[in-house]
Amino acid sequence: MATIVEAHLDFTVDGPYTNTLAVTLYGELSVNSATFSTHKLPADRTLTNSSVPWNIPATDEWIWLQDRFSPDLTSIIQDIVNQDRWKSGDPITIIVKPADTGTTHRRVYAWDREGSDARSARLVISYR
Repeated sequence: MATIVEAHLDFTVDGPYTNTLAVTLYGELSVNSATFSTHKLPADRTLTNSSVPWNIPATDEWIWLQDRFSPDLTSIIQDIVNQDRWKSGDPITIIVKPADTGTTHRRVYAWDREGSDARSARLVISYR
């Protein structure tokens, strides 16, 4: 079994932002996480026991095309890889839940956006 030493999301900002944002990050507790679709929504997924809060103050300005990193996701990734049938190479899903139902957001480049391959978010994991 792998021991996760460090894990985070590495992403590129898609627009300037100076708003306050509070979210909680979870993982999908699955050994074979499915691609999101209209029939497989993030809200329908079984979540990890571990979660990581991320409170971004307005003073933490995000600038278009800036590289940013999430807080440490080690506990979330460890929950996922500790599953009996999980093996290296299995897909991993990180789910972001807002702390409130307002319209505040900060966008990042996604893998499915045209021309954003080099800017797509990446999950970076160090393990032993």
